[in-house]
Amino acid sequence: MRRIISPAVAASALLAAFTAIAAQENNPKRPELPTPADTNSWQVYYDQGTRWLATDPEKAADAFQWASKLEPTRPEPYFGRRIALLTENPRRLLRYWRADKSTVRSKEIQQIDSLYLQALTLNPFFGHELDRFMLRGIIHELAESMSPGSGVSSGELRMMLDQSINSASPSLRAWVAYTEGDYDDAEHFYDQAIGQARSKREKASLLTDRGRLYFQRGKSDLALADLTQALDEMRKADAKDLIYVYESKALAEQSVGIIQKRLGNTTAAREAFARSLQEDLSYAPAHVETAMLALDAKDTVTALSEMDLAVQIKPADAGLRYLYGFTLSEVGRPAEAQQQLEKAVALDPVYAAPRFALAKVLEAQKKPQEAAASYRAFLSVAAQNDLRRNEAEARVTALATAQ
Repeated sequence: MRRIISPAVAASALLAAFTAIAAQENNPKRPELPTPADTNSWQVYYDQGTRWLATDPEKAADAFQWASKLEPTRPEPYFGRRIALLTENPRRLLRYWRADKSTVRSKEIQQIDSLYLQALTLNPFFGHELDRFMLRGIIHELAESMSPGSGVSSGELRMMLDQSINSASPSLRAWVAYTEGDYDDAEHFYDQAIGQARSKREKASLLTDRGRLYFQRGKSDLALADLTQALDEMRKADAKDLIYVYESKALAEQSVGIIQKRLGNTTAAREAFARSLQEDLSYAPAHVETAMLALDAKDTVTALSEMDLAVQIKPADAGLRYLYGFTLSEVGRPAEAQQQLEKAVALDPVYAAPRFALAKVLEAQKKPQEAAASYRAFLSVAAQNDLRRNEAEARVTALATAQ
């Protein structure tokens, strides 16, 4: 399920769309959860959103939205919200599936697709199992649209469409097998689809998909080979061709770098992130990855420089502000860390992690009253299973005793 757009406008259009969504959703509606659910847990909202997807995608979208507010560094809620927003309008979903140009290029779809881009930039290898709800929605709407005048009920048509997948193209069967969790079959059909690819772009797309599946299954060497080959196919393709939005070389190089990190090849990882930035200097995730490698190597100057660049690119990203504040605190700059963490709190008041980190840097600056207040604020928004709760409660007591 990818849509195509001109390479000259893809990245900037989707970044602008995601920024627009973020601006509109600073105060999203919090859906009610069954009692006694933990309303501070992103995982609880995400799981509830998944349960609502089949019956009430609008409520599911709200649940995923709150999950992303509670934990903006996880890709799954953004992807879940995209699926919910697509499936809540079945007719539009079918036009989207058929690549209707006016639909694909509409403002609404650009904003919805920007959620997928955000998820991929957070983690190119997150699971796409929720695609099964999109497949169900497509089959349902196809059956409803074909039934009138055909003499066949929509229920019978749904069964026929389900069965027809068994004789569909290898690429579609690979996607369906993946959404159903049948990873062995998915690999098998990806093998066939890659062998039958009709263009370099299509081959690169399929190699990328199979590489992500390999990575998720712990087959890092095979994932690296597929992503490397996908990049080669992208570079060979005609630069004038239309390309898929989510198959930029910057994202692919970031993926290669992440695989190299898992394999313990730090130098190769750093080189991949550098190539990602050569493709797109405004690609914030590659700056973050470079910063984390530099931090591990005790290269403070590079770590802070790269994080500063990432925050300049996405100043309204609470997760990035938190990570920058954490990096500053790790290198012994609590006053500067405080500034970034306060901005993270202002951007996303229900995001617990910055409040805890802020309390720590306030303590480091000998500000006990402010630190205690920040710990209490953390406890008010932290999930009940947050491992930092015990420490926060202990520090509140200790600070009160000291005063």
